[in-house]
Amino acid sequence: LSSSSLGTFFVLPALHPVVCRMSDAQAQGRKRKAPSSAYDTVREVWNEFSGPFSRVNEFASVPLAMSVANAAQCHTASSVLEIGAGAGRAAFLRSFMLKESAKHVICDIAPKMVELAVKLAETLPENKRFDTFVVNGERTPFEAGSFEAVIANLVIQLTPCPFDLVKEAARLTKEGGRFAVSLWGQRSQSPMFTVLASALRDLGIDMASRGLPEEKPSSFELGEKLPQLVREFKDSGFGRVLHWRTTMQLAVMDGNEFFEFLMTQPRPTKIFAALSQAEKEKLKDKIIQRAEQYLSDYSPLKLEAIIVVGRKGK
Repeated sequence: LSSSSLGTFFVLPALHPVVCRMSDAQAQGRKRKAPSSAYDTVREVWNEFSGPFSRVNEFASVPLAMSVANAAQCHTASSVLEIGAGAGRAAFLRSFMLKESAKHVICDIAPKMVELAVKLAETLPENKRFDTFVVNGERTPFEAGSFEAVIANLVIQLTPCPFDLVKEAARLTKEGGRFAVSLWGQRSQSPMFTVLASALRDLGIDMASRGLPEEKPSSFELGEKLPQLVREFKDSGFGRVLHWRTTMQLAVMDGNEFFEFLMTQPRPTKIFAALSQAEKEKLKDKIIQRAEQYLSDYSPLKLEAIIVVGRKGK
């Protein structure tokens, strides 16, 4: 364990078997468990992706993170926790919204993400700095009822056991406090993350046969089962739950810019590495063509997102 002048602590609780993504029938019995290897994978992926994420993706996700913070009324809270905070960009901006005396804490499962967040926090005025923890968000070291506002932006669809994250947030949230999350919405409304798969299908390129099957479970799965998630909020003690759909836009102006964005992402990079030169050229052209189809309608390439917020108690 180590600390910095920020009062920043690096904590990684023991990984534990917990309830994970499941079907409606399995949700009743709660019998499936997530192996510790699932958390190891999440940690490794986000450690590896920390650099590109902090340079590209995080800027696109910050406006959505601010909407989540508003849903949780972070600006009125005396204590705020962000789970899965990434490289800390949203926390950096949010620190100027919070009350002067507010306790501000962020955590992430990936140590390299937290290292970036620490560096960012150190650039803030001392009275605006946040504490940072390396933590599995489904099992944190914080005391029950420690926070008036708990938030997680585009995290819950990635964690091995999203319902356990809801339970942990309920444990941490004070009575009358709020827990707000965002997650991926509908595939059909999210070209930002579906153009590549569509282009591969158009060209008849099967990546599964090349050792790169589609990732399962899909990040869209939880949003497609929104009633289950809302029920989990209610069952965990959030008496009033609201949800709505919004978007996260990617600030690219043409197909070439979109292709450049894709080449900063882990899976597209691996896919192109597995293709022949001729296939690479065809796929690039198809991606640019599909992106231009969306952009020509004056619509940005986007991800549909869902925001869910619960208030603890009645």
